[in-house]
Amino acid sequence: MSPDQYSTSQPRHDLSLADALTTLEDGGAFVGMTVDLGRGRNVELGNLADAPGFQQRLRAHRMLLAVASGQVSLPLRPSAGTPEMCPRAKALLDAVTASG
Repeated sequence: MSPDQYSTSQPRHDLSLADALTTLEDGGAFVGMTVDLGRGRNVELGNLADAPGFQQRLRAHRMLLAVASGQVSLPLRPSAGTPEMCPRAKALLDAVTASG
C-alpha cells in the first residue's frame, strides 16, 4: 500500500497493538497514531511514508510477545512463498548486505 492510500484524519490516537495492526492492515494509518506496547511504552507514527515499516515493526513486536509468553514456540517454520517486506526496510538491508 502506498503512503497516499493512508488517511490523514485522526480518529483515535491511542490504540492497542491488536487494534493498531487491524487499522494499518485496513489502510487506516494516520499521523500521530500512537500504539501502546505495554509496560508504559508507546510508539507513534510520525510520517505516513513510514506506515509500512511501522506495521512491520508492530508485527515483529507481536511475534516477540507471543514467543515470550509461550504462545508460539521456536524454531518457527518459514511460511510458504516469499515473505513481504517494506520497500524501505528492504533497501536498508540490501545496503547493509552490499557494504559487507
